[in-house]
Amino acid sequence: FIACQKGHVDAARLLLDNGAEVDRADNDGETPLSIAKSEDYSSIVALLEEHINPLHAAAKTGDIDAMTQLLNDGAEVDRANEKGRTPLWIACLKGHVDAARLLLEEGADVDGALSEGPFKGKTPLIIAKENGYSSVVALLKEHIYRLHAAAKTGDVDAMTQLIDDGAAVDQTKEDGATPLYIACETGHIDAARLLLEEGADVDGALSEGPFKGKTPLIIAKENGYSSVVALLKEHIYRLH
Repeated sequence: FIACQKGHVDAARLLLDNGAEVDRADNDGETPLSIAKSEDYSSIVALLEEHINPLHAAAKTGDIDAMTQLLNDGAEVDRANEKGRTPLWIACLKGHVDAARLLLEEGADVDGALSEGPFKGKTPLIIAKENGYSSVVALLKEHIYRLHAAAKTGDVDAMTQLIDDGAAVDQTKEDGATPLYIACETGHIDAARLLLEEGADVDGALSEGPFKGKTPLIIAKENGYSSVVALLKEHIYRLH
């Protein structure tokens, strides 16, 4: 506490390296971090934050080995720092795709948006897009739209599991594409059948982009998937 109050960063580092309690407050409720902030000792603040949130620090540099060890030791994958940023948000801010992938595999919340500050409302996907990290954007979209991804490859087993786990059968992407639209666009009849059996909207059309207004039936026709066309027509006939 005294080292942080006086701005002695090397002394603070030595104490932390030897197990000093970083969160301990004095009788007034002040912690080493709060006192360093009030005195505007930015280097000490950075040092303390690194010790308080080591998973965030590792995500910031993309240190997969350190992140793996921290997670194995019980680090909370979705713990937010004082700015509300999760390790995934930071990994996406810095463009570390492997770090983001690891966190997603460990169950990180892909939709977590900041609740305050200059980046209020921004999710990992938004911040990755704004910074031009296309590989991170692709990874996040694949995770967000997992049912779409499974429909694109016709992986019925994966689709069944996702639906059983609560995936929204009519979730739309930015252009309005549903999993059914994707299945019909790529000609996967078994995937389309499963989605229809689960109540997918057969008439859902794209809302924007070069294929705006096209329905699953239209795209299946245009791509020459006659068996998918027959399936959709049969379903439409039964509905009407």
